[in-house]
Amino acid sequence: MKRIFLLSIILFCTLSFAFADASRFFKGGKIIPQMYVTAEDGLRVRDKPNLGSNKICGLSYRLPVKIIAIGKEATIDGITAPWVEILIPRYEWKGKKPEFGWVFGGYLSEEKPKFIEPKNAKELSEYLSSFMSWGFYDKYSEWIGFMHFYADGSFSEIHPSPEDPGYNKKDSTWSDGSKWYGTWKALDKNTFSVSARNKDSGEERTRTVTLTAITAVWWSEANTGNSGSSMFDQKPVDGVAHHEIKTMRDASILKSKGAYLNDYWGSIYPTKSYDDENYRIPTDLERKYIEAGIDVYYNSDQYNSYWDPIIAEHQKRADLMK
Repeated sequence: MKRIFLLSIILFCTLSFAFADASRFFKGGKIIPQMYVTAEDGLRVRDKPNLGSNKICGLSYRLPVKIIAIGKEATIDGITAPWVEILIPRYEWKGKKPEFGWVFGGYLSEEKPKFIEPKNAKELSEYLSSFMSWGFYDKYSEWIGFMHFYADGSFSEIHPSPEDPGYNKKDSTWSDGSKWYGTWKALDKNTFSVSARNKDSGEERTRTVTLTAITAVWWSEANTGNSGSSMFDQKPVDGVAHHEIKTMRDASILKSKGAYLNDYWGSIYPTKSYDDENYRIPTDLERKYIEAGIDVYYNSDQYNSYWDPIIAEHQKRADLMK
């Protein structure tokens, strides 16, 4: 009798522990809509919930992912947690339709992990190229241009011109419509070089930049703040991860990791005024963001009405796998 009682306690504790771990993926009886990758070396996405299945892609540290279903439990690296089905980030899709995969839930968290500065040239390269554009600004804190560090090593710096929407008429020192095109390369954990040519004048310039501050979505080559100018001027530059309006209106921003890393959406679409107009996202464009797992209005009815039935169906399949 005593032995049966002890076995019952052990079984109860085991089941309670398992439930407690799986329960952290739920809130209010519903699956938590978004979680973050906590594995500093990245997290593999597989086509089935087991280590022997095929690898689809990898997810970067701190990347937010849309949770679709909670699967069977496993113990990996000494951690017991369920396999979790996720929506694969849009930039990894092979076509236009949403794609799904499985990750080990032991490396997911509801809380966003702490940002870690790049530790080498490779990580600095991914950091700068993850975002579609970096804005820099003038003494009035107005955006006066954008820098683009592309993953293939190409670089561009675009200054707005007087005919562009939203042109800042306060200070036209740098907002001159100039366009620079060239290449860039990360040299170490906080240094990169840029070589570019002015499209109109033909002038060529090269710079080596050492960053003194690097945060999740902001960097500076001098601790002077609000002092941004041109990449090719002698003054220090402050770069801030920024979504250009045009890349949001055609959804091309979804091709970059920055669409997920930069929590920017709610502040832009519902209330902000850009290009002298109160901009609300068109229905067809909003659908593209919803399908990519990005809720631009945060917990919107359109977002939930699209995903709730999909999640319910995927969870039924996941339950059959357990």
